[in-house]
Amino acid sequence: MAATFVNTQTQQAVRVLAKDDARALAPLYVRDTTNPTEAQKRAYRIMPEEVLFSVKPVTLKIPAQEMPGYRGSRIQCPECGEGVNFHREIQRDGRTLCIPCAQGGFLPSDNDVEKTDGKPQIVLVIGYKKVGKTTLIERLIPELSNRGYRVGTVKHHHADFPVSVDTAGTDTWRHRQAGAASVALATPTDIAVFRDAESSISLDQIVSMLGALDIVLVEGFHEEPHAKIEVLTDHVNEPLCKSDQDLLALVAPRGTKSTVPTFSSSDITALADLIQDRILHRH
Repeated sequence: MAATFVNTQTQQAVRVLAKDDARALAPLYVRDTTNPTEAQKRAYRIMPEEVLFSVKPVTLKIPAQEMPGYRGSRIQCPECGEGVNFHREIQRDGRTLCIPCAQGGFLPSDNDVEKTDGKPQIVLVIGYKKVGKTTLIERLIPELSNRGYRVGTVKHHHADFPVSVDTAGTDTWRHRQAGAASVALATPTDIAVFRDAESSISLDQIVSMLGALDIVLVEGFHEEPHAKIEVLTDHVNEPLCKSDQDLLALVAPRGTKSTVPTFSSSDITALADLIQDRILHRH
């Protein structure tokens, strides 16, 4: 065991080495015990410093970036967009990259989740009204997000009348009233898009509007050919999609019999494990 102690004001330093033979010398300083561990503890309290340690002055030149409080230049990796501090960037083919990107791939979380730019996977959360579909999605979002996945959602509204999401009198509302088919509202933190719905628009087209995602949790659309998780309760226990070959799992009261994996409403971690294994295909 050795350590170097540096005075950062003067750059003076000493190297302190714990001598290997100090333990063997302990019985010479404590003779009234036969317990080697106890003898060692007591001896170390009274043994001379020069017997325990070798202390030597050393010369060090500490780089500026290793000094406390150092604030160096910060660059942004063009591959992943994250900032790089303390001169940790690497030059590759004329580009200045962070270490992970320079080594061939950026892994943005501890879960080794590899991001792709392909189409996101879609999981439908289905069931009758008031069975807890929204609550289940609310619980799945942070569970999957914490594993490093980019999660989006779609809510199916059954009403035929226009949904009031763009308040009358606002600038975006006025743009739409003037005849714009699509209007985008951009702020420093959010982007909202309002557009006229086409009667033939598909779920896949809706999902494509959400941007780069890994998985989209959809509430409703039970007739779409995507993996489905159906929610049942004690009062609503007749499956909506009992024989659907896309039925991935049930969230139902304990004791519910089914040919597909069944989870209680509190088994969010286990349900996310199933989604990760069967849908996202990443471990």
